[in-house]
Amino acid sequence: MMDWLLKIKLITNYSIKKVFVFFYVLNYVLMSLSSQDVPTTTQSFNIDGIWENKSVFIEIVNSNEADINISLTFKPFYQYWYDGIYFTKYIPDQNSIVRIDNGLYLEYWEKGSANEDNESKNTEGFYWRPCGNLKEISLDKPKIQQELTGYYVLNTEDNASIYAIRYWISSVDYSNDQASFTTNNIEKPEEITLLVDKYLNINGTVYTCATGRRSVIRNVKLLSKFPGTPLYSQDNTIMVLNSPYLVLSKINDIQAEITKHNSIIYPPHSGEAKFEEPSVYKKIENNELPLNGGSYFKSGFETLEDSDVEN
Repeated sequence: MMDWLLKIKLITNYSIKKVFVFFYVLNYVLMSLSSQDVPTTTQSFNIDGIWENKSVFIEIVNSNEADINISLTFKPFYQYWYDGIYFTKYIPDQNSIVRIDNGLYLEYWEKGSANEDNESKNTEGFYWRPCGNLKEISLDKPKIQQELTGYYVLNTEDNASIYAIRYWISSVDYSNDQASFTTNNIEKPEEITLLVDKYLNINGTVYTCATGRRSVIRNVKLLSKFPGTPLYSQDNTIMVLNSPYLVLSKINDIQAEITKHNSIIYPPHSGEAKFEEPSVYKKIENNELPLNGGSYFKSGFETLEDSDVEN
């Protein structure tokens, strides 16, 4: 009897040890996995490179790091001369710029789900929420948009409508309150109440679409199409309506480009202003202008031609 009890005790202790070792190994594996860099499908905010428009080169370095650097090289004098490299202290927030293909945009819209204050099953839509408010990237504090516009796209069984909602700068604190507007469907005159964000907080500036404590939006405009040519991101969550603020430049070394461009020697010119006497004065000297409001004496009476008036 004692032998059996001893065997049972030994088996029990051995099983407990096996369970303990199993959980210890499992915990070690999980801890090792959690300490690794797990790949994610979310792309980093990376707009490194040299970008340009007609008036400036902008080079961005370490765009997805805390020590991001942005330098500007201006193109004054009708691009005959490239200025030096200047670094700006005013670094835009990551949500101030969006990249689509090889263009950078300061004004863009983010797609949000529709929010209807009714249980209609015959409508569906989405709201393009304005996100960017910068007018430029500059050495000084950049100017911002005083007004923004959101677009609510409402799809019904019969048609699609676009409602433009105006936002303006407000001095109130930001909150997640909502505002509403009511619309009538053309084919079916049933009222549909739609909800959008009453406030937007973009780069520390608060915008509102309703006055004071009101929650009803006034002066909503109905559009037949977007005011511009829409361009969408690959995942269809970002929309832009205008040309890019900057395009990706073909140059790789901004300092070398400055040296190369500024070494160009243009052919000299006299700088004298040339004035050519308009033909109308010659006609005055030759008495060839029309007389009595319609005819002029040249070789007999003739009708005044349109080309004579233009010349």
